[in-house]
Amino acid sequence: MTANTGVTNLKWLGVWIDNSSGTLTDLSTYVTDPGEHGLEFSTAVQTGIGERVENFTLGNPTSNFSIKFRFDTVVFNHFLNIVGTQTPLSIDYRHGIGHAWEAGEPAFGCTSSATSGYFAKNWKMDGESITVDFEMFGGTAPTFSTSAHT
Repeated sequence: MTANTGVTNLKWLGVWIDNSSGTLTDLSTYVTDPGEHGLEFSTAVQTGIGERVENFTLGNPTSNFSIKFRFDTVVFNHFLNIVGTQTPLSIDYRHGIGHAWEAGEPAFGCTSSATSGYFAKNWKMDGESITVDFEMFGGTAPTFSTSAHT
């Protein structure tokens, strides 16, 4: 089926995150707040030495975010062995347009390697939810595309 165009909503957002074995796992049904995801670029400092320092990293975006999940043992066990480790993870946000995501529709994320990906930095729990903070790692920025990240 050809990808649709138009508006969508959270019902059709897929959130896929590596598990402790490095396999992308669909956690969409547990997500209550996917957070904001995208690229944040620095702006150049227009004064003396500050500009020289800033230009070393200018053009390299950051992309840190948090995701809130419904408290469930599936989510708990998924993150139990990966939060706080130095293992880069692949993450993929798949935006379905009026239906479940398919190739040709928007996706945001990255495929991890030994030198890039996301770290599951922190997690917090209350009686109803688990919130996980993700931090970008390495020099390869996540991308917007129309195919799934692996």
